[in-house]
Amino acid sequence: MALAHTNLRKTLLGWALLTIGGEPAGRALVSSLVTPQIGEFSFVLTASGVASGIFASFEADFLLAVIAASLFLSPLWSGMLHYLVVRYRIHNPVALPSNPAEPE
Repeated sequence: MALAHTNLRKTLLGWALLTIGGEPAGRALVSSLVTPQIGEFSFVLTASGVASGIFASFEADFLLAVIAASLFLSPLWSGMLHYLVVRYRIHNPVALPSNPAEPE
C-alpha cells in the first residue's frame, strides 16, 4: 500500500510540476510515469539515516522493503506507461522536418 501511494504521489507531483512548467499534458504524464520509482541511492540514504540515529531499525526495515518493492515493480510501471501511450495515444510529438538544414 505504501508503494502504491508513493508512486502515485510522485507521478501526480511530477505531472503537475511539468504541466505548470509549460509542458503539454500528454508529455508531462509520460515523463511523470517514467520517473516514479525510488532509486538505488535510497539504500545509501537509509543506511546513513540508521547510522546517524534518524531511523530506528524497524523503520529502516520498512523503508528498505518499500525501496526494494519499488525497484522490483518499476518494469511493470513502465509497461503500464507503454500501454497508456499506445492505447490512448497520449504522447504525440511534433513532427520534425527530415533535414532542417535544407531549405524548402
